[in-house]
Amino acid sequence: MWSAKFVGQRIIPPDRQNLGSILKENGLKVYDEYRLLLLSDGQCAQDDLRLARIREDQVSTEIKNRLNKKVLDVMTLDGFRILVFFKDGKNSFADIKKICKDDPLFGNVTGNIENFRNIKVSPGGHGIEWGEERFISAETLRKCSDNSEITYEDIICFIKTRMTDTAETAQMLNCSRQYVNQLTDKGRLSPVRSTPGSNLYLKSALESESYS
Repeated sequence: MWSAKFVGQRIIPPDRQNLGSILKENGLKVYDEYRLLLLSDGQCAQDDLRLARIREDQVSTEIKNRLNKKVLDVMTLDGFRILVFFKDGKNSFADIKKICKDDPLFGNVTGNIENFRNIKVSPGGHGIEWGEERFISAETLRKCSDNSEITYEDIICFIKTRMTDTAETAQMLNCSRQYVNQLTDKGRLSPVRSTPGSNLYLKSALESESYS
């Protein structure tokens, strides 16, 4: 709650006039508190505070342990189940229908397989989401999931649902294939596999960063 208030005081409010133009100028298609905070470095006209990047060796052990419990990636399975990959190496199956059975907001997710497969990792790995209002935290996923061994079939499903080639990546970023290749050459995009005609990328990398 307090972190949400902090962010809200340091970014453009959602009811700002000409919000669409402001988002477009900053390379954003939708209102995204996290990305807006990063763009401004958390600066606010009311004080001199700002966000600053620190080296990994400066992060306390407590914070590292907490960050390692975040979601690294996720893949959808049959029966409205998911396989969640956490940053600390924990891999778990979770049943979305069971987790969200009492939440009417998830009706169009658990009742439509196409909507269900439009799952995303939330910025920073704090959970998973289907749009802004349909969010499940990493903590909830860890509590409501069962540890599992990953099978070959699971990996095949992961490849089909969470990887994109160069053409699909260009569509996701709303840019040309040439620009995708430029991002790759500059090291801003890292393909998991390169071939002469195309590359394969992880969707999580495209969802968690801005490439405008």
